[in-house]
Amino acid sequence: MANYVRIPVLKNRGVTVTRGKKSKKGFLQFAVILSLFILMLTFVWLKVETNLTLSEIQNLEEKLHENTIQNEKLRAEVVRLSNFSRIQKIAQMKLGLDFIPDENIIEIQKN
Repeated sequence: MANYVRIPVLKNRGVTVTRGKKSKKGFLQFAVILSLFILMLTFVWLKVETNLTLSEIQNLEEKLHENTIQNEKLRAEVVRLSNFSRIQKIAQMKLGLDFIPDENIIEIQKN
């Protein structure tokens, strides 16, 4: 005869399986993980948008600086070109005009 060991089998151990609580717990874990994932995506999106905006601001500040320098150069050019002695010289040399003194000018009034 073979040596067999008898193991008692308990048919009713008093353990109840509650599937409703487990599925609610799993849904809650899924909702928490999903909300954390959405928060992480939002954070990354905001970080990218902030970096793009800061880059654009920096580019605009550089353009403003360049335009300010060019504006100052153009103002200096206007001052140089509108010098009265330069205009008088061009009028005499190129156009053949002569400036007469103020005492030789006669004013005529219109009625």
